[in-house]
Amino acid sequence: MKMKTILSSLSFFAFVFFGVTAYAQQSDWCAMDRKLEERVAADPSFALQHQQGREAMRTMAAEQATNRGGGGVTIIPVVVHIIHFNGIGNITDEQVRSGIDVLNEDFRKMNEDTTFNRPEFVPHVADSEIEFRLATLDPNGACTNGIMRVNSTMAYNADDAAKSLSYWPSDRYFNVWLANSLDGGGGGGVLLGYAQFPWWGVDATYGIIMRNDRWGAFTGTSNSDGRTATHEIGHCLSLFHTFQSGCGNNCSSSGDDVCDTPPVTEASYSCSQSENTCSNDGSGPSPYGSDVVDQIENYMSYNSCQSMFTIEQKDRMQATLTGFPELVNLVSPANLIATGVDVPATLCRAEFDANYKVVCAGDSVQFTDMSFNNVVSRNWTFAGGDPAVSTDENPLVVYNTPGIYDVGLAVGDGLTTIDTIKSQYMMVLPTNGYQTPYVEGFENAGTLPNNDWVLNNVDGGTTWQLTTIASYSGDYSIRLFNVINGSGNLDEIYSNTIDLSDADSIALSFKVAYAPRTSSSNDFLKIYVSNDCGRSWSLRRNLGSSTMATVPAQLQPFTPSGQNEWMQVDVTNISTAYAVENFRFKFAFESGNGNNVYIDDINIEGLVGIEDSFKESINFAVYPNPLEEGSVVGFTLQNNANIVIDVLDITGRTVAELYRGNMQAGQHQQSLQNTLQGGIYFVRVQVDEQVATEKVIIR
Repeated sequence: MKMKTILSSLSFFAFVFFGVTAYAQQSDWCAMDRKLEERVAADPSFALQHQQGREAMRTMAAEQATNRGGGGVTIIPVVVHIIHFNGIGNITDEQVRSGIDVLNEDFRKMNEDTTFNRPEFVPHVADSEIEFRLATLDPNGACTNGIMRVNSTMAYNADDAAKSLSYWPSDRYFNVWLANSLDGGGGGGVLLGYAQFPWWGVDATYGIIMRNDRWGAFTGTSNSDGRTATHEIGHCLSLFHTFQSGCGNNCSSSGDDVCDTPPVTEASYSCSQSENTCSNDGSGPSPYGSDVVDQIENYMSYNSCQSMFTIEQKDRMQATLTGFPELVNLVSPANLIATGVDVPATLCRAEFDANYKVVCAGDSVQFTDMSFNNVVSRNWTFAGGDPAVSTDENPLVVYNTPGIYDVGLAVGDGLTTIDTIKSQYMMVLPTNGYQTPYVEGFENAGTLPNNDWVLNNVDGGTTWQLTTIASYSGDYSIRLFNVINGSGNLDEIYSNTIDLSDADSIALSFKVAYAPRTSSSNDFLKIYVSNDCGRSWSLRRNLGSSTMATVPAQLQPFTPSGQNEWMQVDVTNISTAYAVENFRFKFAFESGNGNNVYIDDINIEGLVGIEDSFKESINFAVYPNPLEEGSVVGFTLQNNANIVIDVLDITGRTVAELYRGNMQAGQHQQSLQNTLQGGIYFVRVQVDEQVATEKVIIR
């Protein structure tokens, strides 16, 4: 059937008055009306296109009503795109499947609360004979579970632009996008989701986008019955809100253009069974013949007691699936085969995830089997883990020994076995980490990532890397080649553990060099700290482009030419709550069309209160520094004392002992022979039970 276009000036006026202005009268719960308003504002001719589509659908639905029955169940292949941010909103497969279950219960009239429909509406409750199934073959014919996951800052305030992050052809798959929050567009209220009428185009934005906490019934992040999806997919299949055009004067062109859903004057949210906002329910070809109460049970209302579609709504949905060429293909037998939903799913992939991939010794890790499809047996192997093997679906494993370990999983369906091994999947850090003072100048880092530094490259593009092109001291620094990044990329670099358990106060500092690209660059460098080995993080500094810039804006890739193009950043608001043996920190860079950024000479001091005053009391110093031939350690003793003078590397390991024995009171100078490789070290003087340290640089 070809979509017909029928238009009258009278009905067009009705659309302008009721279809657009009604939006201003309702809370922004479903954004369909606002989306229409936005389209019309951008292109006034779109109002005509929408009204033509609305008129044509009335005719198509009327024709469908004369040919009811005999068609069987229509199956729709579905792909669910989960847009999360660093795991926030990355809902489980179980919650995804729960959302599909809710749709099938509602569209097939298998929901338990259908028994609560009031007697006057029971004869009109419909099994829409539409079923939703997750695809098991992707657009390339490869194995899938119909679930795609994308890590992006666009998980927040998501709109149509977020759909481009992950999209499958709409004539082959029904696209569902789930995000953490949606762009409210200044409409006020709470926006839960929105859809797209098919006459707006079965294209790259066709489908529904909604908050993940409204998908699925009371599982995972969902704290609802999951019927936001039922409502929004109703729109995709040509259903309007029951209050769309008010009371009107004919049931076929008022309310939602459907006569067995009595027209409603405006949206309501309660479940008052006496609610009756229109008195002309019997006008036109209404099956009621007289005034009836509002159908608060209808899925296309805003009421909280939704439980039904009607027979004439079913007509519209079935007419939609046979009236648009793209949707005809979507539900065609050939496409059901191509998307793998025509037969029971078969085992095709072994896959898993873990709640943490970097932990401290003694921590437990929850593993989750994400294999698909039709898994009946599992055999896990955990190198370095306890247990070392498991047949559980989602085992809990403890890692007691620092190291980097592989994890393997073999799954079976009773006939076939598929396995996967993820090498170096788990990184276990020491519980009591590096000693302070801690210094990282990246001179001995080797490569990134390594045993000391973990990378999180969210966008998959350029990320933190070692470089010799510039440094504040020594030969190395780390650089993010941000000049080629767009807006919204996130790149993180995490430290190993540092033992601050004896610290009375904590001071972190580092050197940074950065240039904006233009005056409108909006990059951010954020410094986080953790007192539980990285299971949770707290923001301690947030440097924007203007406060981080060490040179003026420039379009060419930025490389600092000397120390004058660096600056020191001090992080002093780290409380003693972080004085733990497994302290960690991380740098997170959020790209905003800026230029390159460099970091060098990271210092952490876990001060024990008395060291600074003691250091001052003995006039302790190393000079010249950076070290040269003839450099000395100088100090003054008030009394005779036992003395140890040694040199430590940045890990706290003693690499040279300069003196051990008794010294007389008075001024002393100890020769400091430069026999060590270039880098950063600490000279330590122990006077009886007291200690003073000084950082030194060897070029």
